[in-house]
Amino acid sequence: MARNVLRDTGRAEVRRASLAAELRGWTDAVDGDIADDVADRIALRNALASLGDDDSEVLILAAWQGLAPREAARVVGCTAATMRVRLHRARRRLAKAVEVRDEAPPVRPGVRPRVSTVGEEV
Repeated sequence: MARNVLRDTGRAEVRRASLAAELRGWTDAVDGDIADDVADRIALRNALASLGDDDSEVLILAAWQGLAPREAARVVGCTAATMRVRLHRARRRLAKAVEVRDEAPPVRPGVRPRVSTVGEEV
């Protein structure tokens, strides 16, 4: 019984150390203005939403789920070579969609410019 307790304690320490290291990695990445990161994430999410279902599926499997092309190909039902080509093309389309959104002027949906009436200051 003592062996099991010692083994469980050792495993718990390893898990805590791993979690602490990962959390440190997250905090190290937060240099600069957080608003810029949020704006970049929103732009990326919008660009991803503008892509087709096939492209977004491939990108999500590779980037979000962390699957290798061979594993993603098994999920989608194609060969690894086909998955690499689809992933390359999807990344290129995503980069183009992000560029197009960066060039467009910012639009706030539902917000109309306020027009002053006679005798009212804006």
